[in-house]
Amino acid sequence: MKMKNYRCLAFLTIVLNITLMAKPGIAQKTKDGEFLLDTSVVYYQKGADENYPATAYDGENYLIVWSRDGDIVARRVSKEGILIDTNIIYVAGDNCTSPTVCFKDSCYLIVWYGGGSGIQCKRMDACGNVLDQNPIVIGSIGVPAISCDSENYFIIWSDGAGIRSARVTTSGEVLDPGGKKIIDDSDVYGKPAIAYDGTNYLVVWYRFSYDLVDRALFGLLVSPVGSVVSPNEFVVSRYPYGTDDFYVAYGCGKYIAAWSNNTNTYASRITTEGVSLDTTGILLGSQKYYPIISYDKNDNYILCWNGSGGLWGTKIDTTGTGWDTVGVYLGYNKPSGSAAIAKGDSSWLLVWSDWRHYSITYDCDIYAELVKSDLQIQDSIVVGNDYYTIANDQSLPAVAFDGNKYAAAWKEYNAKDNMRCSIVDTTGETGSVKYFV
Repeated sequence: MKMKNYRCLAFLTIVLNITLMAKPGIAQKTKDGEFLLDTSVVYYQKGADENYPATAYDGENYLIVWSRDGDIVARRVSKEGILIDTNIIYVAGDNCTSPTVCFKDSCYLIVWYGGGSGIQCKRMDACGNVLDQNPIVIGSIGVPAISCDSENYFIIWSDGAGIRSARVTTSGEVLDPGGKKIIDDSDVYGKPAIAYDGTNYLVVWYRFSYDLVDRALFGLLVSPVGSVVSPNEFVVSRYPYGTDDFYVAYGCGKYIAAWSNNTNTYASRITTEGVSLDTTGILLGSQKYYPIISYDKNDNYILCWNGSGGLWGTKIDTTGTGWDTVGVYLGYNKPSGSAAIAKGDSSWLLVWSDWRHYSITYDCDIYAELVKSDLQIQDSIVVGNDYYTIANDQSLPAVAFDGNKYAAAWKEYNAKDNMRCSIVDTTGETGSVKYFV
């Protein structure tokens, strides 16, 4: 499974620049009724190589963490998209990569893979102060995923021999040094996924085996103390062959997993007792890739995917009905790769990388749409560059909602990987693109 940055919100910095100047963008309508931003960006000398962004929200501000030339660094951004910290906050160094972050109570926990130093973490308070002088070692090897419950942070990773978990307290104590093995499986492929239902965690992983009988998407319920909940591992689906991406989310009283393989997109509902209701997988159709999931408060899931000629979506209830294999066409676009989605009060913001102007710039641009609960388009927005004046490849979008506005973020490439973001309100109005160096 590929490492995907878009599963967590990334406020990205344009690392092409040591200094950049950007005037507040004035929304301009295109022929498609979309908005263009930031046509007056000035580029200077490029800086460091930046990757693997992740973010968390503390109720007031966002914390963005990322890998910068092997260091883990961070910055805080307000809900209005204003950069709070004058300088980059240094968290850790020495060949660090793949950071992830979670906020609980009064502090963040930033976790990363430090190569030969293993899986490590540090705490940071809401004011941006790093609370630990030295990294706290959690485990030996693997790319971590993080969640939390009412008591502790909960980290999982694959170490090549199975999946391990460890709890970390808000005081920085590792309750399970080295990790507790919850899954003994040397055929775990890629990074496992995790979701929390308020009582237990669901851990999902793909088992790759040359024996087709054993090749499947598996799940396991784990308690907040790291104990396996009966029953033991169960099959989510027997049809994940060649899976490229899979996701798991909780809402409406059930978990839902979605995945794509080389040709199709599938989904499966899972009860909180660890029973897959769709072990053959619900086929959403062929030529459908990169599924993303959200849900509303009316017992419905929203599933979107990259399909033939654009992005599509369907609404699904928790009984498993309403799976429209055709889906609703969400406007003219030519998506490139994955998309991201966030639920607002009455609509969703769907963000994707689009290559419709590739013949002009030879690059992809970031677009977005506000989608109502009935899957009708409320507004279409361009949140990336004006593609007629700036040709930088934009990809790997991420988005979150803070209760008032959306924060859309993406990765930009121009000789090196860079990061940037924009704030979008619930009417589709956008602020200027923000740059962090």
